[in-house]
Amino acid sequence: MITSIYRRHKKSCPYKSAGRGEDRYCLCPFWADGDLPGMKLPRSTGATSKNEATRIARSWENVETKTETAVPSPDAPGITLEQAKEKYLATRRLELAEPTVKKYEAFFRQLETFAISQGIAALRAFTTDHLETFRTTWKDGRNAGVNKMERLKHFFHHARTRGWIATDPAAEIQSGTRRDKQKVPYSPKQLQTIFAMAEKKRFEALGSAKANAQRLYALALFLRFSGLRIGDAVKCEIGRLDSQGRLRLYTTKNGKQVHVKLHPDAVAALESIPKMSETRWFWTGNGKLQTAVADWQGRFLELFRDAGIADGHPHRFRHTFACDLLSQGVPIRQVAAFLGNSVTIVEKHYGGWSEEQQRQADQALERTFSPVRDASAITLERVVKSARLDTRKVHGRREVN
Repeated sequence: MITSIYRRHKKSCPYKSAGRGEDRYCLCPFWADGDLPGMKLPRSTGATSKNEATRIARSWENVETKTETAVPSPDAPGITLEQAKEKYLATRRLELAEPTVKKYEAFFRQLETFAISQGIAALRAFTTDHLETFRTTWKDGRNAGVNKMERLKHFFHHARTRGWIATDPAAEIQSGTRRDKQKVPYSPKQLQTIFAMAEKKRFEALGSAKANAQRLYALALFLRFSGLRIGDAVKCEIGRLDSQGRLRLYTTKNGKQVHVKLHPDAVAALESIPKMSETRWFWTGNGKLQTAVADWQGRFLELFRDAGIADGHPHRFRHTFACDLLSQGVPIRQVAAFLGNSVTIVEKHYGGWSEEQQRQADQALERTFSPVRDASAITLERVVKSARLDTRKVHGRREVN
């Protein structure tokens, strides 16, 4: 039975230090703990309301009588969802990065919860109707829902090709279409506000907090002028920055190294901060990188909140880096090389029309067409002179005759 329902705060939540039992007005999900046959507990209910979380947890108790089918015996026919999941994830871990694998693990937790509520254990027991019903339980946004459906379809397609199931119940379900938005950079005023607040924190911090405040200021400059993702910036090694202020981004397939020239302010900030290890500025190298990144993201969220940037996010420094380069006429292929993306991705994210592009287009049009008016005037003047000369020639012939 379910023994407790509690809110489990995310690492980025300001109430994290309050403990899991503290019920605050935040958007962290409620978890349920207890002992239910066929279900691993504790697990997230996915609900941010305690009433909704309680309803979901009670529904898990109501299917306790179905555990004979939900948890099959070893000689039950067909592969179970649990077995298929383990085999599938073992393959995915060889192909995908750890953050992406974690998204698959979260997806399977949700699918397993749904399967228990429906009394499904064998993978072949899933039908198209089941999967469509499962889809209605999602509370994701449009793009996240499309991504989750693609994971679902890929899993069942994989199961079909491996012979785990005879037919693919997800084959006829459409994934939907994404609504891709242009990436919005920080405005010059927003950047000025962010760095002013970061510098204020750097000077006002006391004790042990002062070192992290100095690192936060340097990390913000590093993200702003390198175009790196925050994860890549946190794990970046000091040796990748040469004496000329060039940061080595990566090595191409033909062995050529791609560098980006950092702003002198960013280089000076990196050289002045207390380093977290002998080889890295922002990570000790101990523990998980994901934990260190989450800590820095939490500090950035606090910085953006204090600076009054409602939609602030560390990744927007990367968008700003790309948009600034494009607005200054840097070729899109070169921008793609700095970002480590394809030209297609850069065009999709940053190829939208902007005020800067309009200004440059207006100037180009003026340069192109302003000489045309002068040429027209010259041509008209020549036509008039030519007509006068022809008239004089005619009059001269008449006088001769």
